Amino acid sequence: ATAAADDPVFQAKTLAFMGHARAQAGRPALDLFEEARQLDPNSALPLYFYGIYLRQQGALTAATALFKQALALDSENAAIHVELARTHTELGDYTAAEAEYDAAVTAAGNNPNIQLLRVLFYAQRGYRVADRGIPAGEALVEADETNAEAYNWLGWMYFLGGQADKAEEALRRALELDPHLVSARFHLARLLVLSGQESAAAAEYRQVVDEDRSGTLRDQALRALQEIKAGHDSTSN
Repeated sequence: ATAAADDPVFQAKTLAFMGHARAQAGRPALDLFEEARQLDPNSALPLYFYGIYLRQQGALTAATALFKQALALDSENAAIHVELARTHTELGDYTAAEAEYDAAVTAAGNNPNIQLLRVLFYAQRGYRVADRGIPAGEALVEADETNAEAYNWLGWMYFLGGQADKAEEALRRALELDPHLVSARFHLARLLVLSGQESAAAAEYRQVVDEDRSGTLRDQALRALQEIKAGHDSTSN
């Protein structure tokens, strides 16, 4: 144990993990990352955690540089590709982000979790939905037929692409697999409103309000319910 503690590589990893833990707790961690990098300049790990820290601090250009340095040391690390993709996304460079998500999927051997991150990128940004997003979502549900999140976001992309029937089928499949997947229920409600099924949509929105523990979609669902009610009131008058 003493020998390991005296090893610069071991010390660098320890400091990198300590820095990451401190950063996640909202505490300053810059010195720990710098010390870890100096102790083991050939390790991608301190650069990776340092980059995440800077990205979360909003220093996106500096974070990009660190992730690229990390990839120069460990080019097949899917996690680094993902973090660089996220940074490019925040910078608004979707072309570069897409390339990094593709690299992450390849590096991870088509791991479903990494594939889902790429699908989320297309779906949540509304980027290249028809030619890249939907095919990526379809490939994922074909490979993992029990992935409720994949069906959810594929359904949302069908919705964005104007394919209402396919969207409803995918969203209902997502809810069959996970009845408590609030975002799928919210997406289904959006679809039902636009297809004129406002009573059914209201029922879905009410369930979102009841089940959204995070509160992320609750306010939107409440506003949607108010809009539906206002529409009914104006019609009845």
